[in-house]
Amino acid sequence: MGDSFPASDKASNITAGDSRSVIAPRLPAPTGGPNGSAGSFLADAQRALNAGQTGRAQEALERAQTAMLQRSVPATQADMPDQSSDIMQVTAARDALAHRDIPGAKRAIAAAMSAGH
Repeated sequence: MGDSFPASDKASNITAGDSRSVIAPRLPAPTGGPNGSAGSFLADAQRALNAGQTGRAQEALERAQTAMLQRSVPATQADMPDQSSDIMQVTAARDALAHRDIPGAKRAIAAAMSAGH
């Protein structure tokens, strides 16, 4: 399977305010590979931000959040959003990234990592 296009290493299309197109660009894969844990994706995001790679950080945050959301719940709770602090911190990191607030994104990633991932 080849890479899809368009491609970008800049974070974008996180919120309506930072979306410039209805087609989100393909983002670079995190260095930890496609099957990492939530914790490894958070560490990838932190390293990417330290290197100024916002697109790679965005992809790592999205993968971390997906890994965190893979859980078993009773059928009666399937439509209830997960409000755990690590999920909320990753959401805060993605929002900070959308607003080009790199220090805020780094703080939220650190908080998510200390919350259990």
